[in-house]
Amino acid sequence: IMFDAGNAFGGGYAANSDVDIANITLWNGIIRNSMYGGGEIATIGRGTQAKNASDQFEVSIYKPGETHVTMMGGHVLRDVFGGGRGFNNWKTEDKSAGNTNGFIFGKTDVNVHYGTIGTLEGMSKGYGNVFGGGNVGFVYSQYAKQSDGWYYEDYSNKKLSEDTRVEVKAYGRALEDNVTVGGTTYSKGDYIPNTALDQLTNSDTDKTTWAKVDQEGITIYNAVFAGGNVSAGSDKIMAFSKTVYGNSTAAIVDIFSRDLISVGGKGVGGIYGDGNLTFVDGYRELNITNYGTDWYSLSGGVDSDAEFNALTPRQQSFYTTQYECTADYGDYVKGDIILYDVYILVDDEHKANWKRKQSIVNEGRFINTVQRCDFCGIKGSRLVLHGAIDRAQDEAEADFTNYTINRVGELSLNQNRDHGSYFGINNVVKFLGGVTSDVKFADVRKTNSAETGDYAADSSTTYYQWKKAHINDNKRNDGTAPNKIALSSGVFLEIVKELDNNGNKIYGPITGVVELDLLNVSPGEGGGYVYAKNIHGTPSYTPIYADVISDANENLVTNRAYTYIEATASDDMETSGNFIHSLPKRILDDCFPESKKFAGDDASPAHYWYIRGEYYVYEQLVSAYTGGADAYNTEMSIPLTMSIQGNAKLRLLNIVPGLYADPAKLPNYTYNAEDPELSVSDSISIIKNAITK
Repeated sequence: IMFDAGNAFGGGYAANSDVDIANITLWNGIIRNSMYGGGEIATIGRGTQAKNASDQFEVSIYKPGETHVTMMGGHVLRDVFGGGRGFNNWKTEDKSAGNTNGFIFGKTDVNVHYGTIGTLEGMSKGYGNVFGGGNVGFVYSQYAKQSDGWYYEDYSNKKLSEDTRVEVKAYGRALEDNVTVGGTTYSKGDYIPNTALDQLTNSDTDKTTWAKVDQEGITIYNAVFAGGNVSAGSDKIMAFSKTVYGNSTAAIVDIFSRDLISVGGKGVGGIYGDGNLTFVDGYRELNITNYGTDWYSLSGGVDSDAEFNALTPRQQSFYTTQYECTADYGDYVKGDIILYDVYILVDDEHKANWKRKQSIVNEGRFINTVQRCDFCGIKGSRLVLHGAIDRAQDEAEADFTNYTINRVGELSLNQNRDHGSYFGINNVVKFLGGVTSDVKFADVRKTNSAETGDYAADSSTTYYQWKKAHINDNKRNDGTAPNKIALSSGVFLEIVKELDNNGNKIYGPITGVVELDLLNVSPGEGGGYVYAKNIHGTPSYTPIYADVISDANENLVTNRAYTYIEATASDDMETSGNFIHSLPKRILDDCFPESKKFAGDDASPAHYWYIRGEYYVYEQLVSAYTGGADAYNTEMSIPLTMSIQGNAKLRLLNIVPGLYADPAKLPNYTYNAEDPELSVSDSISIIKNAITK
């Protein structure tokens, strides 16, 4: 009982202590268990649950209610919930009659602006989360479910309801009096809202202001869920079932020029449209804004311990940092190497036994996984996802694969001022229904290519026009764009909505222009593939933003704004979108599985883009000898076969005379080590003294 104690509730405890509107705000202090918008047993709003004629539970709501949970500081050691707890320790319930323990008849609203949720120790036990729903308590929308499976506040105007809402939105605090941000002056201890801090940059002038702002921000040790939870000890029947009957949203909104939010870490955490072991019955929407923007000021690296130690822990976590043991102690010996994640756990007494060895900046901030939503908007963020298991799967699946993206209907990549969105994928993707970029195919093309002439960018040619003009050129996908997807070596991205009844893949579209790159690739590590729906028809655009309900997703792009006229035999180019990269790295694309098959009933279902890695580099000694008495002639041919698909080149590093060869009789095109580039050409010939041999 003591283990379960220490909670804070917005609602009541006993069954007769229901309330209509609950408000709970944490300003400071410690809650050693969890924080709830709802009650323990009591409900928010008025309703009943009973079995209908079909022996199914049915809910009737006669007065909807709402919860408002706000965290402005402090530390919640376990979890934060918009809904109720739902545990009844008073008596054993008759489940056949239905119960309403901890139910929300209406909607929930969770706002986290400051403070810490979870602990390092609790993270290993599954704590440290934010939920829009309840722990065991259910959430029921006051609005009826429509035939499309979603809930509408105004069905005639297609206005969706927002029945559970989570927004993790960073605030700051003034460290002294007279701190002016965005035209408003704050006193010591005042909270500075997100919209004001968004106006600060990393310029020298604004750094003076930043020094007057407490940047403790928000630390969530585990994950953010739009839905609800099932806790250990609850009824088995409640796992892998729906606990939110309505639409759900969750958003992580950080600051434009500083990272004040951390969610999870390497191997744990993420953002989910469903719940933990539970589902949302309606529409699910996620958003990540300005997450990982420290990269723009830190990507230059750090040169000294003093410079590294001056960074905040959140900034230090942007680096892959090694520490070397300088003296034996405990289980460690001199010379042992550990990473930053382990170093921060070293007790203060032995911190002196370690010195920073090196720090390598990561490509983006880790947020592990994005899972189970109909729409996810990414705005001005740099993310690298490592993957996590599906935490709301059908129990029969028993799938323990770590997914970076899992069951996302549409991923929308958007710019925010001069920051694009970077999406690094380190692991498997399962069911991504579409990728949309706010860089349109009709926008003016940009490129970082050093080539001039026809390949250079100009102010009048669009991405679409340039590729159309170069459709038969293997450099046709040259270009750069603010929104980027980077694939780790060996990982391919399939934009696949689902499987049909025969197990065939139903591909989704790439809409707009995305720069495709490889993540942390070394020479010789190959390349990466992306597969999307094969669309060669003429596009039609209507500027709509349908079915977006989170404030954070307002005006973000969606592929629902596009329709396509069926392709004809002359439509030789993919028209919905394109993956690009600046030369010299090239991207090749074609229909899949049958090349150039884009029209007619037997058109290929998919289109692929391939970006290759660096050149394979071989150091090979090629020699020839004979067991007989006769030596080779001074001129001979040693054939070397290279696959044309590999786009290979041969660099001759050295030629060493044989034991019996007369150096004076060697031909004049022998390799000259002083100018090695002369031994490389596209025709695999050797150039010496301006003569091709």
